[in-house]
Amino acid sequence: TMVQQLTRGAGSLAKIPEALEKLGIRKPLAVCSRSLRPALDKALAGGACAVFSGFHANPDFRDCAAGRELYLSQGCDGLVSLGGGSAMDTAKAIKALLVAPDAGAVLTGQWEARPLAHLAIPATAGTGSEATSIAVMYVEGKKHSLDHPALLPEAVILDPDLLASLPLYHKKSCALDALCQGIESYWARKATEDSQVDAFLAFTGVLDNLRPYLAGDPGAAAEIQFAAYRSGCAIAVSRPTAAHALSYRLTTRYGLAHGHACRLTLPTVWSAMME
Repeated sequence: TMVQQLTRGAGSLAKIPEALEKLGIRKPLAVCSRSLRPALDKALAGGACAVFSGFHANPDFRDCAAGRELYLSQGCDGLVSLGGGSAMDTAKAIKALLVAPDAGAVLTGQWEARPLAHLAIPATAGTGSEATSIAVMYVEGKKHSLDHPALLPEAVILDPDLLASLPLYHKKSCALDALCQGIESYWARKATEDSQVDAFLAFTGVLDNLRPYLAGDPGAAAEIQFAAYRSGCAIAVSRPTAAHALSYRLTTRYGLAHGHACRLTLPTVWSAMME
């Protein structure tokens, strides 16, 4: 299996050009929310780049197809995602549409991978999507999980400075996502000894650092961000359990943030498991 390149620490967003060079990317398509565009432009320092911001909170097939067209028309040779789980999932789905023979193969997960490098930079601390080969994409309003080893990003940058501007609700809900993923992964049937170590470090990392993180402590922000990454590493092996699956309906029907929804379903599943 591939070993991800991981760069972490305050100010590490400035290392985007270095990371791209290591991956052999000369002109990336950056899947980036509009609010993060100035940070991306500053980090790229005038380097060649095409930017795709036309994606939704729940990545949609049409968005991803539009991203694929932009990649091809601009002559790109790799991907960067900068944002929350939606940006990273959209980039993964664009990659799948680029390297799979057709859209049908993408949905079944039955395709041979061709190399196409993806640098993932989470701007939230929660989903752990940067550490997984899974992406969610909606087709005609129906949720599809894309799952293929080729969708694991080749490199990750964790810069806690990106978390400073997050609204408090997003800080809380994303941290709850990482916490719940850690707990679910720890008890999942597919868990291994190694994935349980990642899961344990994920939920203890959140619990130990949540209060100072919410109070604006930059050191705690870095710890929470790494805990979220660990939750992704754990869930990549074990896969999510019922609490996560149930939470998607709360998100789509009531508009709750994903981590908030997980926090509501997890105790119910927990008590049912105890019985």
